[in-house]
Parts: sequence; C-alpha cells; structure tokens
Amino acid sequence: MHKKIFMIAVAICFFGCQQQTTTLTENEKNKIAEEIRQVTNSIFKSGNERDATRLYTHFSESTAGIFDGVVMDSWEKHKKEGHAFFAGQKELKYSIDSVYKIDVINPDVAVVEMAYSLTATDSLNNTTNKLAACTY
Repeated sequence: MHKKIFMIAVAICFFGCQQQTTTLTENEKNKIAEEIRQVTNSIFKSGNERDATRLYTHFSESTAGIFDGVVMDSWEKHKKEGHAFFAGQKELKYSIDSVYKIDVINPDVAVVEMAYSLTATDSLNNTTNKLAACTY
C-alpha cells in the first residue's frame, strides 16, 4: 500500500511539477557569472560610498537572503535597517574577501555565496570591524 502511494506521489510530482529547463553552455554560464561579479562590485562600491539607495537598486523586491547564518525576515525590513545603518556611519569600507561560489541555474536565476569584510566608523568615531558571509 505504501509503495503504491509513494509511486502515485512521484508520478504526480514528475508530471505536475515539471519545469521547462534551459541548458546553458559553460561559456554562457561564465558570462552570466561575470555580470554578477560586476554587479556585486557595484553593490560594494555603493556601500563604500554610503549610498544605500543605489545599493538596493541592484536587487529585486523579492530578494531573499541569509546573512551571517540568519535568514532575513523580509526584504523591506532589511532595506530599512540598511538605510538606518548607512545614515549612522561617517565612513564605511566594504571589501570582498572571496566569492566562494556563483551557481548559475538558468538565465534568470543564480545563487551567490561569498565572504566580505566591513569596517564602519560612526559619527562618534567608534570603529567596528566585521567579517561576514552572505548568500543571495
């Protein structure tokens, strides 16, 4: 009985959940990955210039992320906190330590895993150094 239910569930998923797949060549994947690296560099440049508005233009409103092992509550909340953080800093220095992985899934979807460093100096000259990681 369980085997029959399992086979029905597999068949429903196979036939009902099929998605059209796009096969990309390695060259196409590499081109997309390079575009992502350029966007990531622009994101970090915006951070160094304390320009949260420009930084967030690089992301979709449906962006989901994991920062330092914590899944963000909502993109809107993340942006609000980011704007407040940027406004409270006199100087920011972001640097990409390494891009661990850019996994190009299809022309519209990629997953980036990376590590970065942040040095922030607030208006009272308190400096914070942080090593961080994110996935987006």
